[in-house]
Amino acid sequence: MSYVMSANMFATTALSIANNLKTLYVLGGYGHPLTLENKDLLITQWNDGDAYNKEHANEIRQATEDTFAFDCICLIKAIMWGFNANLSHPRGGAFIDEAKIPDKNANDMWNTYCVNHSNDFTSILPGEMLWLNNHAGIYIGNGFAIEATAAFTRNVAITNVQNIPSQAKGFQRMWVGHAQLPCIDYTES
Repeated sequence: MSYVMSANMFATTALSIANNLKTLYVLGGYGHPLTLENKDLLITQWNDGDAYNKEHANEIRQATEDTFAFDCICLIKAIMWGFNANLSHPRGGAFIDEAKIPDKNANDMWNTYCVNHSNDFTSILPGEMLWLNNHAGIYIGNGFAIEATAAFTRNVAITNVQNIPSQAKGFQRMWVGHAQLPCIDYTES
């Protein structure tokens, strides 16, 4: 497999999404602008009738059309698939391309696709995938991660990696491990 982008570009793109776009955590969202059509698609896809999903469905319905939907692993895939915040594209410019990165959930991506797994956070590089069971994030350097999460802010957020000692304040998460995505070039990290 050839490299799709540099680790620095990958991390910078994730940071730009967190800093510059209106986002909402939505299962199965990989850059979908929350148009009426996409809202219906995403709500129908995951709504099983429980109270959380009814509340979340209302949150999705209330989002403006310039809000982009992401879940944790789909944020990683969307960046690799060319997400560019295109509001007129049904997936924000992302085109599913399994030659670049497979369409896997967080655990499958970790277990079958990532390489150089480690739980030693002294050797982590920007652009590496962070993992804990059923959840993924992107390490961007200096003890920070980007993750699409419902746990803290219900959007794409900048969080602190608790595994790395820091004085930073804000949302913090302890990760199980980190690994490299084979489609990312880490040589300049």
